[in-house]
Amino acid sequence: MFISIIIPVYNNEKYLSDSINSVLQQRSKDWELIIVNDGSTDRTGKICDEYAKKDDRIKVIHTQNYGPADARNIGIQNANGKYCIFLDSDDQLDSEAISALSFAVIIEDFEIVFYGYSHNIDTGQNKWKSIEHSLAPQKYYTNKEFKEIYSELSTQGFTHPAWNKMFLTSFLKDHLILFPSGIFISEDYIFNLTAYSLAERVLTLEEVLYHYVSRNFGSITTSFRLNKIKDIEQVYIKSYQLMKNWQSVHLNKINNEFIQNISVYINSLYSADCDLSKKEKKNLIFKIINNENVKKCIYEIYTNNLRNRIITSLLKIKKVSLLLFTGKVSQYFRR
Repeated sequence: MFISIIIPVYNNEKYLSDSINSVLQQRSKDWELIIVNDGSTDRTGKICDEYAKKDDRIKVIHTQNYGPADARNIGIQNANGKYCIFLDSDDQLDSEAISALSFAVIIEDFEIVFYGYSHNIDTGQNKWKSIEHSLAPQKYYTNKEFKEIYSELSTQGFTHPAWNKMFLTSFLKDHLILFPSGIFISEDYIFNLTAYSLAERVLTLEEVLYHYVSRNFGSITTSFRLNKIKDIEQVYIKSYQLMKNWQSVHLNKINNEFIQNISVYINSLYSADCDLSKKEKKNLIFKIINNENVKKCIYEIYTNNLRNRIITSLLKIKKVSLLLFTGKVSQYFRR
């Protein structure tokens, strides 16, 4: 048995080598690496090809710039391993990752295997802060059992990313579980929710096997993109549909995440890369207030924090100027 490691990459010539080297340094040699170069315009493609020439376990697929969801889907379609994992192109695997994961499923097959990760944060001036997240080792043999501990997994930061878990490749392919094409935020969350709704055999591991890196530069979550609000709505619609038969507490969490994402979008109206006029910003807020999914959300939500309570209240009473003011104040405190 070997594991397929899938790396989607776009214009990341600076950090890609660190990710690939973390695979090459695995104690276990029982793996294949599938790098999907998503239409990069810098030296990323050349770096990928150079590594592929040195090791025949590395396969490089060059595509047009379709986005991370399609890049990961291409990786799944080309995966030959019994299991597959996802590695972001600026993160790293622990050197024991493949060994530990292979050993964990040597006797029993599991459809999803959760494992621990460290969050390594660049605080500036070459200083880093690292926070470890791990789970108690446990096996679940029904979907009902797994759903009962979902809230705990969510609270500890394990449910949204694709990179802190291993998937049985046949489970993904047989159920046609793919990342939603054309969505550029939370696409891994939708992918995971689809898998969570179907999984019967789930394993959680205590070992910290993944190193997630956050650096101090512009993020897709904080920068402005006009159509991002459409992605936010689509994520809400899809996640709500996938969880509508789950417990109400989970649906309420979906509602809170929708409001939180709307708040982040409003904040981005005052980021440096937003050149909209004040009138255009107001028009955007009007559209958000009058959106049918927003209306549905704000009247059934039980807000779980002060920020969401404020935004929900302002959306209900249609206070456009005050909603814009929250975004302006938020950007001021980010400086």
